[in-house]
Amino acid sequence: MRNSQQSRTHKTSRPANLSAKFDVQLSFVQAMTVSRNASHIASTLSASRRNNALAEAIAEVTKDHGDKAVDAFLDALKGWFNQRNYQAAAELVDYFQTHGCLPEIAQPAPPRRRISRVTSKADSACSANAK
Repeated sequence: MRNSQQSRTHKTSRPANLSAKFDVQLSFVQAMTVSRNASHIASTLSASRRNNALAEAIAEVTKDHGDKAVDAFLDALKGWFNQRNYQAAAELVDYFQTHGCLPEIAQPAPPRRRISRVTSKADSACSANAK
């Protein structure tokens, strides 16, 4: 009973053997990781969300497979995007591989407040008193 109880409570957060090998041709789990993350990245509509999705994917692969697996994962992602003509996502992965970071997204300028051209009664009264 003690052994069965231990096996139920023993949890591993990641595989014991973290190899640098990330090969979607050999591992069904790794192929699913690429497919799931690539689909998520490709479905984003804005550059900032695409960046966030790629950052999350890289963090997941690093946690589950180690730092050395990231390059092979990114190559597999880029292949997935190129196969399906997702140019923006492929370029993002390319940028990350070249620079080692995600590109900065320019923040849009805050909208300007419109000044009303209609004068209020209070404005009219103030201008009449000034005369």
